[in-house]
Amino acid sequence: MYFRKTGKNIFLLFFLFSVSICTDAQNFLVSFNSDKATVVDPVGSDTIISPGTEMFWKAQPNYKNPIINPPVITTKTYNDGFDVKYSFTNSKAYTASIGEFYIDGIRFDSVITARFGNYLSPSGNADTITPLTKSKIGEPYPGSLYSPVQVISNGKYTLGISIQYDVLNYKHQVSPCFKTDFGIGHKGYWGIRVKLNSYDTYSDVGDMKSGEKREYVVTVRIIRNNDSCKHWLNTLEPYKKYFQRSYGSVTYQRDPNPVCGTMPFQTPSTSSINQYGFVSTTKFKNPVTDGFKSLSDFLRDTINVNKHFKRSMLWAPTGVYVKNKQLNFPFKFTSHWLEGDTNNYSCSYGHKMGDAFTYLPTVSSSNLKLGLWWGNADVIMSCWDDTTGVHQMNFNNAQDSLTALREIFLADSAGVREIGLDAFSSTGIWKTYHWLKMLRQRFPNIKFISEQGGSDIMHTLVPLYYYSYRMKTSHYLADFLLPGNETWAQIDNSQHSTAYWKREFDRLNNLGYVSLDIACGTLDKPYLAKQGWTLFNPGPDLGADIYFQHADTTTLHATHAGSVSYLWSTGSTTSTININNTQPGTYWVVTTNASGCTQTDTIIVSSSVYVNELNREINVNIFPNPALTDHSFIVQFSSEINTLNNISLIDILGKAQLKISGVQLNNNTIEIPLIGISPGMYFVKIDTGENSCSKKIIVR
Repeated sequence: MYFRKTGKNIFLLFFLFSVSICTDAQNFLVSFNSDKATVVDPVGSDTIISPGTEMFWKAQPNYKNPIINPPVITTKTYNDGFDVKYSFTNSKAYTASIGEFYIDGIRFDSVITARFGNYLSPSGNADTITPLTKSKIGEPYPGSLYSPVQVISNGKYTLGISIQYDVLNYKHQVSPCFKTDFGIGHKGYWGIRVKLNSYDTYSDVGDMKSGEKREYVVTVRIIRNNDSCKHWLNTLEPYKKYFQRSYGSVTYQRDPNPVCGTMPFQTPSTSSINQYGFVSTTKFKNPVTDGFKSLSDFLRDTINVNKHFKRSMLWAPTGVYVKNKQLNFPFKFTSHWLEGDTNNYSCSYGHKMGDAFTYLPTVSSSNLKLGLWWGNADVIMSCWDDTTGVHQMNFNNAQDSLTALREIFLADSAGVREIGLDAFSSTGIWKTYHWLKMLRQRFPNIKFISEQGGSDIMHTLVPLYYYSYRMKTSHYLADFLLPGNETWAQIDNSQHSTAYWKREFDRLNNLGYVSLDIACGTLDKPYLAKQGWTLFNPGPDLGADIYFQHADTTTLHATHAGSVSYLWSTGSTTSTININNTQPGTYWVVTTNASGCTQTDTIIVSSSVYVNELNREINVNIFPNPALTDHSFIVQFSSEINTLNNISLIDILGKAQLKISGVQLNNNTIEIPLIGISPGMYFVKIDTGENSCSKKIIVR
């Protein structure tokens, strides 16, 4: 951090030094013995962690492949905890499983509280855990858990554990679950067992191939519960820094307006005389027999004008299936509109929904965004209500991709501006992430929303959607990791009282959720979702590092829960500052709350022209990262590449500090020396001749 020698900055230097002393007062004593940890609180002489039965790594093979050779394990201590780094090299001649990680010997009592432990608690509410209920905790990430973290507490301490790994390249899930040696009524200890690509969430491509290298880091941080300047989220700061460095921030425009959800078709209504499941209503006519004019008029004139909604979402916009009910809602959510023409389509059904392209655009031409829910969005089927030709989508298959793109193209043609993605995480985020990025580039006018079960990485690309009964608190992790996120919560439509409706709208909006109302009651006020990251975050969050490519300007926000004063590296004392692409460098802010507690956050702003930050389709892995100056790092390619045009090391001002041309690869890897390279952030720019990309690296 750089300080100019003015009176104000000399004071700030002293001020930050004082803050660091206060932070160091945590000062837990950490030691290691035979790959086991001991953590003692010197203030009260409490032993928080002591050696348990398990070491940091266990040779536990999954059901598919034998176990890998043991990793190189290194540890690093901090005043408030420690890191365990696992460096794997598969020197076997075969693909091998990775084993399991353990943080064992946590000396908490038999009743603890846990956050983020299961699918039903994504927002961060505290669940009471005992040795009898521990089996309920331990679902996989990505998929069920929002982030690969656990936070557990007893009466005196809170402990946060996170797993840092390159999920998009390693292509497997992890499951952090509880273990304990407690006998009922006897004092014992707890532990966290991290299962990697285990049999219950196995991925065929997730085990390590022969010659492959990987790194994983497990972080442990501890706070005293009576520390007024600390929040339990602070135990997850290492994961936050890793996440924002690796995946960035939200890349969509947040809309705080509530959503009116309409279901013209539902499975229980299907019958021999109602094969599409139209729900009998006086509000609009059946699109199957009368086309879309009546429904379009209802959305435009009633939902928008009379009920004051600005966003709508139609579930099953082409009906539901009769035979294949397990696939409701239908994959063919727009193309079936065209299949009513018995003369031109082999799969033809004689309905009247082909006028969707005439009437639905009138909805979005008003002051209402039209949304459609795309059921089973990663399942391919060739015919309506098919029971035989259904298969999981292969994103690398051209025909599958064209089939899916056709559905979205037709939605776009009908004026649709938001598309909900049903059951979209079942094929692995390492597949859906790249597919979603492509969809957003190809259809820039459409916002996609992912159904429940989405992870933090997915949340950078699209809003996520939950049922409101699961969201008992603010979505702490979403607001902590991704300021600016959009998160939907569907109000329980089994409750019909006006009092409940208003109370739930107020609760969700005040917690930062976009309310989704299936009943579509008349809005009596705007009910705009508040910015939860400014209300509940324990500290300032300037977001991920910024890479300007054009003459852009952005605003840095430092507001957070309890903040009352601000001091920026620029000397500004406001809650926000504006910067543009002509002002690269490192920016920091110090915030103070009413109790005098201070916190800082830093962001790097670059005007580099090389910031096509990691086109992961090239499958590049860089390690170690951070790397040490005057040492070297390895660039490893997962795909078969023999020769590169060049590899360059670019600083944040866009200047090449190192360039190697005509690169010959050895086992798909190359070693890059860092002789004479100063500490800082750089981009490794890779030119294959056919494509180029860059990936960030920190040099220390």
